[in-house]
Amino acid sequence: MNKKTTVIVLIAVAVLIVALILAFGGGKGVTDEIYEIIPGQQNNYFSSDGKLVVVNQEGITQVDLSGTQTKIEEPFANPVYRQNKNYKLLYDQRGANVTVFRGNKKEYTIETDLPIITAKTNAVGYTAVATLETGYKGKLVVYDNSGLDVYKWQMGNSYIVDMDISSDCKRLAVASVVTTGKLTGCRLVMINLDKAEIIMDNTIENTLPMSVNFTKNNIAITVTDNGVYAVDRVGKNKWNYRYDDKILESYKLCENGATVMKFAGASNNNIIEMYDNHGKKCGEYVSNNEIIAMDANEKTVAVTDGHYVTFANWKGENKGFVKLENDVRQVVLIDNNNACAVCGNIVKTVNR
Repeated sequence: MNKKTTVIVLIAVAVLIVALILAFGGGKGVTDEIYEIIPGQQNNYFSSDGKLVVVNQEGITQVDLSGTQTKIEEPFANPVYRQNKNYKLLYDQRGANVTVFRGNKKEYTIETDLPIITAKTNAVGYTAVATLETGYKGKLVVYDNSGLDVYKWQMGNSYIVDMDISSDCKRLAVASVVTTGKLTGCRLVMINLDKAEIIMDNTIENTLPMSVNFTKNNIAITVTDNGVYAVDRVGKNKWNYRYDDKILESYKLCENGATVMKFAGASNNNIIEMYDNHGKKCGEYVSNNEIIAMDANEKTVAVTDGHYVTFANWKGENKGFVKLENDVRQVVLIDNNNACAVCGNIVKTVNR
């Protein structure tokens, strides 16, 4: 082989390598440090309006992709954060205080008589708060967007796990655990808030609820340890799917009701399954290694095995990956092309 031929072959091989990298989603991204974690600080991470949201005992910090920070100081011993559209909610787990923000402005506060179990706000600032209650298994109170209570319910035969208010503020969905004799199950209740009456009360046996959320179309989606169940605004079953023998490890529910489920694999790996907002499976991503964390929106799924951050579409197709020098322990999807990777004591941006 002469020198000219050797050069041509090398160029051809280089072109082929580049083509393979592009075809299979090679590392196209760059990373920049945008947030430094204080040692010993217990942070939780979310995304909102193209920004990273960091929640800890000092309050809420919003970080844009350039690293600019906006802080909302609201110290709680055990802060739990919820968000819905323009509204943010922060409550003190096992404490007695809830604060609701509209944007970055404090809208109203709630102080409860007994410790808080959970709380959630909807897209227009209505808030539901579940607390312990003397003589009952729990109490649930709904507040309007000025902080005035508009509905109360003392629960006598089941333990509240989660609840949500529809965006039109006309429905309240409640998921609770019921134990009666040998029966243990997930109790799903839907309440008409205008009439203050129960319009659906069903129990699914041999399953435990994990969360309930209204979609933007006011379908109530309940995730349990063995399946996902959808109920329409009049309390009728819309659709459901079961996991069969698969073991659920984590999940992400999107605003439109689509779900991404992470199941344990058979070879120290994981299977990510994507379901549309009709409960139909539309994609699957099988990892080579154990997935440490994942996040998703309605178009993109981001996963990390600790070394790489990989972007996939809802068909499960690899659309790009980035290798990081530090081990990644959490990934937060900011938009379809950007994510934040929590590595050691820093947070970096990742671009596919």
